[in-house]
Amino acid sequence: MKQSFLCLLLLMHVCLHAQDVRVQAHATCNGRHIQESDTLPGGIIPETVRFYLTGFQFFRNGRQVFREENSYHLVDREGTWTITVPEYDEIAFNLGTDSLVNVSGALGGDLDPTKGMYWTWNSGYINVKLEGISPMSKGRNNGFGLHLGGYMPPFQTVYLVKSPATATGGIRIELDVCPMLEKVDWQQHHNVMSPSAEAVRLAKLLGQSIRVYAE
Repeated sequence: MKQSFLCLLLLMHVCLHAQDVRVQAHATCNGRHIQESDTLPGGIIPETVRFYLTGFQFFRNGRQVFREENSYHLVDREGTWTITVPEYDEIAFNLGTDSLVNVSGALGGDLDPTKGMYWTWNSGYINVKLEGISPMSKGRNNGFGLHLGGYMPPFQTVYLVKSPATATGGIRIELDVCPMLEKVDWQQHHNVMSPSAEAVRLAKLLGQSIRVYAE
């Protein structure tokens, strides 16, 4: 009886201190939000910028206090959603989809194949899709397509992000694509269309460019 009462008190404490956290995600270039009409450094014109942010977890004093269920968010240049969580001081999430959802086959919602982010059952989901025009590209009409995905060794492209984040009403996540675009081998890899070592390299560069801000 005493143990049940303590559990109830703990549950009430968590519920009373829960808050709605507005998560905003943006694709950026050197800290500036990418708009449809933008031309990036090097004359690069981004026509498609889409990516998955998944597996959101919140921590306080090193302990997980909340994990979002069905945590799959497809961001098309920018996106906004709300998560109700207790007090926290750290956040973790993935750039890309985990192996579990990939072996489950095509799903619905933001994972629906009609979103254009699914290859096949044996290749899984595209974690990041960048398409456009670059004067440096050897593709037709200087076009390029960087479809970064892969969940099986040795070509896993999901990238875990952990960051301190003070419990506030909002979190802003920025994915800066320009540091990665500066390191693309435009002569050999203007198109990346399947799991590969190059996809892993570029996905890691993108993951390292993510910044998290509490608002």
